[in-house]
Amino acid sequence: MLAEIKAHNLRLGGTGTTVRAIVSCKGATCTKGLYDVHALATELDDLFYGQIVPKKLKIGVFGCINSLGKAKSQDIGIMPSFKNPHKFEIYIGGLLGNNPVYGQHIDIALNKEQLICAIKFIIEIYQKNGKYPQRLRKVLDTNPNLWQEITDYLTKLVQK
Repeated sequence: MLAEIKAHNLRLGGTGTTVRAIVSCKGATCTKGLYDVHALATELDDLFYGQIVPKKLKIGVFGCINSLGKAKSQDIGIMPSFKNPHKFEIYIGGLLGNNPVYGQHIDIALNKEQLICAIKFIIEIYQKNGKYPQRLRKVLDTNPNLWQEITDYLTKLVQK
């Protein structure tokens, strides 16, 4: 079975204490889609999928205001910046399940390279400060200085 999976370029995983497969909406194939979310989601998936974290970490890429709720419900939700074309904004710390909470909007417009750096930084903060079974939001809320550390990092990214 493993040989067949490899022969078809499939992968195992997507459970446990890892970064889960990146999800996206229909993106540019939707009449309201503002960019090709599939290309970005695929690139992010190649970079981050399967990384070990303290608990599961969900990343979602969404292409219009209709998906705002979905972006807010991800550990890291990505949306187009509606004020800065061709840039992105993120929501951090969203949760569904027993104790749903919206992710916190970070009102800093990032280009794609900055976005990738930001996600990497957030994952590293989670890996360094989290302990099983904490989700990202719990880690950030338990250590409020981490929220500021993320905001400061993103601010410096865009000032370069």
